[in-house]
Amino acid sequence: MEVIYLIALEISIILGALKFFSLELGIFFSLILVLGIFIFNREKNIFLLLLPILFLIRVFFLFNSSNSIGDIKTFQISLYEGRGKIEKIDNRYPFNNLYLYLSNKSNGKYEVIGEIKEINKKYGNEYLDIQVEKITSLPQNSIHRYFQKKSEHLLKNSGYDMKRVYEAVILGKGYRLTQEMREKFNYIGISHLMALSGFHIGLVISIISFLLPTKLPLKKRERNIFLLITLTLYYLGIEHSPSLNRAYIMGAIYLLGKILDENTELLKTLTVSYVFSLIINPASINSISFQLSYGAVFVIAGIFPYIKTKIYKGKSKIVDGILLTLSIQFFLTPLLIQEFSVIQLLSFVTNMIVVPIGSLFISLGFIGLLLENFSLGFLITPILNIVFKLFFILVNFFNAIPFMSIKYKNESKLITIFYIFLIAGVFILKFRKDYKKDEKIYKRTKISQ
Repeated sequence: MEVIYLIALEISIILGALKFFSLELGIFFSLILVLGIFIFNREKNIFLLLLPILFLIRVFFLFNSSNSIGDIKTFQISLYEGRGKIEKIDNRYPFNNLYLYLSNKSNGKYEVIGEIKEINKKYGNEYLDIQVEKITSLPQNSIHRYFQKKSEHLLKNSGYDMKRVYEAVILGKGYRLTQEMREKFNYIGISHLMALSGFHIGLVISIISFLLPTKLPLKKRERNIFLLITLTLYYLGIEHSPSLNRAYIMGAIYLLGKILDENTELLKTLTVSYVFSLIINPASINSISFQLSYGAVFVIAGIFPYIKTKIYKGKSKIVDGILLTLSIQFFLTPLLIQEFSVIQLLSFVTNMIVVPIGSLFISLGFIGLLLENFSLGFLITPILNIVFKLFFILVNFFNAIPFMSIKYKNESKLITIFYIFLIAGVFILKFRKDYKKDEKIYKRTKISQ
């Protein structure tokens, strides 16, 4: 099995151990696992030992695993309309999603020093009630400010709901969505459209490629370098999320492969992105956007090809699309149950009807932001408004239909084991397929000699 797949499997098992056991016991179990895999692996590749141990060190020093009433902590938060998402506690990442309320402060990023008075559970997350001792505003980077200013000018005559959705899908500000909007999108099964992900990064690459004049004296390699720079500037100018980080890393690897004339296999690219995303920020694993984003692409790259060979071998794109949607929905259902206590029954219908309109809105939104750099955004705004109205009409229509999804609560940790075995199974199938392919090539080479 390729080393990168084994490393990804090791990290997945480590995360499973940390979920089942205490931090100390989980790390102890993980060290035994890593050493065992290294000892019994034939190749004795040093990266099988080095990267997982590096990951464990990051986990130990980066996670804040204890918050108690009476503790005085320093919080870094992103605030929107009085609700702050806690990004760091004492310069460490929180082990779970944490929030606090802060009144009389404008939207933005803050450093807050205060004493924890209460810890409450709400909407499946923990909310801290703190007695504030000191608040300091954290500066926004210049690219963030530039994009925010351009989007505000582009949408100056648009409705409030459209501004909320636009900033969520273009600037990554998912917190701008109201609770009612979130519930509607979850119910009809299109919440994935609201999170910046590979779809959005792919759109950026496609739109820039399309708009970049072919007559410019640029070679293919230079065009890809320009695309990588443009993609990086966009990434730096918007709110980051685990799903966006995954998409950016994969997009960058794809473009680097083009620049260096290397073939970039989707499953391997996804695995490299998964490993490095977690080494950079192990706390990403707690984000549902990270889980759904990697889960969806994992199904596309690792599971769907096997399903297609067993169920349908035809060439109909429509049948392929329906089968792919159902495959993603089936394998992500355990995650949706664990996180949202919901089973989406008819989301494949909305994915075929609502998602294309939503995708058009996102595409026009990107083009509008690009044109606004030349003060030409007004050319696209009327069309953008019409498409958004159509999108929301469809959302409200499907939201009124009963049994689009049903509530079902199950917080069993067996779901984690299910995904670990699923990842292991796909990597084993991949290894066997590559092994058989290499064996055939070897036999042909031997015969020709």
